[in-house]
Amino acid sequence: MIFGSLSVVLLLGSQLASQFPVADVGQVLTPLTAPEGTFERVPLRGVGPANMGGRVVDLAVDAKKPARFYLATATGGVWRTENGGTTWSSLGDRFALASVGAVACAEDRFDTVWVGGGEANPRNSVSRGSGVYGSTDGGKTWKGPFLEKSGHVGRIVIHPKNPLIVYVAVLGKIWGPSAERGVYRTSDGGASWKQVLALDEDTGCVDLALDPGNPARLIACGWQVRRDQFSQGNPATQFGKKSGLYLSENNGDSWRQLTDGLPSVAMGRAGVSFCGKDSKTVYAVISTEMTDIKQLIGQPAAAGGDPQTGGVFKSTDGGLSWKKVNKLCPRPFYFGQVRVDPSNAQRVWVLGIPLYVSQDGGKTFKSNGAPLTHVDHHALWIDPADGDHLLLGNDGGLYETRDRGQNWEHRNNLALAQFYGVAVDRSSPYRVFGGLQDNGTWGGGTRHGRGEALGTADWFRVMGSDGFQAKVDREDNNILYCESQYGGLRRYDLSTGEGKEIKPGGSLRFNWNAPLALSPHDARVIFYGSQQVHRSGDRGNSWARISADLTFAKGDTNGQQHTLTALAESPTQAGVIWTGSDDGRLCLTRDGGRSWVDWTNRLPKLENSSVTCIEPVRGLAGSAYVAFSRHRLEDHEPYLFRTDNFGESWRKVGELPAGAPVHVVREDPANAAVLYVGTETGVLVSLDAGLSWGRLGKLPTVPVYDLAIQESYRELVIGTHGRGIFILDISALGVMKKEVLGQEAWLYGPGKIEQGAAFGPNLLKTGQFFQAPNREPSAVFSAHLKKKPGSKAKVTVRDSMGRTLVDLKLEPQAGFQVVRWNLTALQSLTSGKRTLRVAPGNYVAGLVVDEREVMAVAFVVSGRTPMGANFDDEETTIDMSDADERSKAPMDGPGGKESEQP
Repeated sequence: MIFGSLSVVLLLGSQLASQFPVADVGQVLTPLTAPEGTFERVPLRGVGPANMGGRVVDLAVDAKKPARFYLATATGGVWRTENGGTTWSSLGDRFALASVGAVACAEDRFDTVWVGGGEANPRNSVSRGSGVYGSTDGGKTWKGPFLEKSGHVGRIVIHPKNPLIVYVAVLGKIWGPSAERGVYRTSDGGASWKQVLALDEDTGCVDLALDPGNPARLIACGWQVRRDQFSQGNPATQFGKKSGLYLSENNGDSWRQLTDGLPSVAMGRAGVSFCGKDSKTVYAVISTEMTDIKQLIGQPAAAGGDPQTGGVFKSTDGGLSWKKVNKLCPRPFYFGQVRVDPSNAQRVWVLGIPLYVSQDGGKTFKSNGAPLTHVDHHALWIDPADGDHLLLGNDGGLYETRDRGQNWEHRNNLALAQFYGVAVDRSSPYRVFGGLQDNGTWGGGTRHGRGEALGTADWFRVMGSDGFQAKVDREDNNILYCESQYGGLRRYDLSTGEGKEIKPGGSLRFNWNAPLALSPHDARVIFYGSQQVHRSGDRGNSWARISADLTFAKGDTNGQQHTLTALAESPTQAGVIWTGSDDGRLCLTRDGGRSWVDWTNRLPKLENSSVTCIEPVRGLAGSAYVAFSRHRLEDHEPYLFRTDNFGESWRKVGELPAGAPVHVVREDPANAAVLYVGTETGVLVSLDAGLSWGRLGKLPTVPVYDLAIQESYRELVIGTHGRGIFILDISALGVMKKEVLGQEAWLYGPGKIEQGAAFGPNLLKTGQFFQAPNREPSAVFSAHLKKKPGSKAKVTVRDSMGRTLVDLKLEPQAGFQVVRWNLTALQSLTSGKRTLRVAPGNYVAGLVVDEREVMAVAFVVSGRTPMGANFDDEETTIDMSDADERSKAPMDGPGGKESEQP
């Protein structure tokens, strides 16, 4: 079928009412307001992966003890190690926002550390920060935030002799003007701040270096940069007349722009580095409006050249005058950093897609500075006492070399993966899949019976490039659809490893993260969004266009603008398809694409926004949730709406926390009133279709881009953009109602569980390798306490003879919490002292509050007992409640999660 043979009509919302009947409005709910923190104790299980790392943007190292350092990440927070990266401590998990641009520690006081929020590499997926934070106890406690409107911080410099003096290079807002830009200084450890360099509301500072020979001298790199509303590669503006190098010789009190030997045309991003041994020698990498940025890699290396085209510049008088030594200028907006060996002024490193190194003062460069490492380098520390020892941060995490870059060791024991999309299959145990920023598409197991932790060996890469949406065929767990940037689409057979390119052809515009949807009605049918909707009835072997352009594009447009960003078909009625675009257009078809209606004008502030997610409601063909984001317009508020009449009217969904745009919304398949929302700061849950919200689990502050629900196991898979994947048991949340929250105490049990194979645990553990909690068969109990117990609370498990097998302690706090029983008991109940698995049979769990059992649930353990039965179980029949019956699931299916986070 070809597009030209279709009769496609695009209607306005006002024209649709007479075309189709309106669906009944959904059930009117009353708010189930729960006390703050009710759902924060729902335990999470981080499963990684750590194989590929994630974007590292800065390093702060104790030069006297270089095994101690801080590591800053784009969206995974700040980390500290005392042993060269063998083990790590996460710092600032409760910062308001996870994105970090800079970290610095005092020269002689490693525990004095400063963090600047907001990555200063302004790519299309960049996240803003929440200000500047300082600590004098190594990150145990923090003061701040300071400079809360700074947006994005490029560098922090601490005075080498007086740690109370701190300079901050503030780039400012990425999508709009702001006065809080330039260089700020505190002279009293953060008690007060002064803007010592102010350029204009469009030009901030991205780099800052202090002269090691004279700390009163500083060079700042001014940069005018602005992204537009679209997710294209380069910023819309990245050059400006006030961009360039600025010098202060009086501790920042006054500044002057440097010009001698530097480009006179509009400059872009620049980076600067003093040599520690000879501070008269300074290097800078500078881009200009004449720099060749047509190639992704940037302007290639070549000796000399016209200063106006930018490149690598050298000064031998402390920055007063400059000479261009090389044309090299890697992709400017994403890199723009240079380092000179503190002990060798002739050895220069320039960070880019590869790592460039020069041994002759920049005259020549080789691109082999970091062979066999991940590409895209953003952070480099050179040991001042040993030029062979370097630490390197890039889009693949952290690397270390002891032979000046000939060989590198990957410190891949941190889960920093930046997921765009996640998916689950229907196998048992099930697998998770997802696409990651600059790290392709990966898959991994969620549990196994080997008795050891999950690790890097449990993950496998399916496809390279940047990874985005991943979808598993509903009928075949080995068919996986994988997406790469700007519309790349492949179908893989995981049983053979065979992949096939299935991207629709034609003159099409695809988003950086193009929308992909599998039909819930026919496993062969898939939908894909460019500026149009494409439908395949044979799993991507052939395509038909079923819409015209559903964006607001007018005439010729950039191939990466005016694209679809959201796409979903109703699970209730085939042919009801919703689309959303990056320019704020929302459309609907109710007849499989023959006609479309534009509902944009029915939603406030939608125009020019980006539609991030559409979630049709199960059982109601006319109902759907729509989330959109205006963060590219410097509006960071959440926008989530619902319709119950095919878009004719909309209502705002509750009061979501301010300052956290919504990336994804998912409806619980077991209970339409239960919603899960992923935002820029974590996951929220609602039990009343969005009338009220609570934070779900103690997830570190991190953007959550996608959520997937494994229905058989009743688990929520959380795809974070910076901390990998977390898994959370939601079996009890699906049955929570107003009556439950009104009870003084409530207990939910597993119904039926199955014993499985049990192997001895691997007791040889080391921090050198990433290890995530595994899940063996166990019984999970979810309890809700309306108020804090007077003394204590517990869950007591008894066998059919009434013998107590185990007491599971609950926290003496109000709210929702989960405990897990590993199906073992002490044999000393009968004889001996060994701990063995219990026998199949009937069991009871009782919720005991202040020494009084207030509720009990029955459950059944089935299957074969490993190592033989522990107890003789009488054939006693225990009646099961409706709730118990609903919670029945396959082996380990309903299992709740312990409070374990890597």
